[in-house]
Amino acid sequence: MDKMEFGHLGEDIACEFLINRGYKIILRNFYTKFGEIDIISSKNNELFFVEVKTRANSIFRNYPENAVSYKKQQNMSRTAEIYLKRKRIYNIMYSFSVVAIILNLKTRKASIKFFERI
Repeated sequence: MDKMEFGHLGEDIACEFLINRGYKIILRNFYTKFGEIDIISSKNNELFFVEVKTRANSIFRNYPENAVSYKKQQNMSRTAEIYLKRKRIYNIMYSFSVVAIILNLKTRKASIKFFERI
């Protein structure tokens, strides 16, 4: 499995996780020159811009959530602003979230941490 397939598998797992918790998936992989937002979802009249980080293991404290740097958060914010402007969405609450996944490739079982608002 290459890196892109692995990332898409993580996003699939994250979408299922969010749907099971009452979120509606609006869009996946929204790209701008500032970067990408993996998942845009909604729940209770609030938008959630979701970053998905997936790792095959967590040795050496390489937790997936640690990869969401300050710069990544800034780029997510810029990208979200572009999405809202393009869709002409005003006066709505929105948040940034992280779904951190550690995936056992042999069993395909995932350990998931959800940071609803970062």
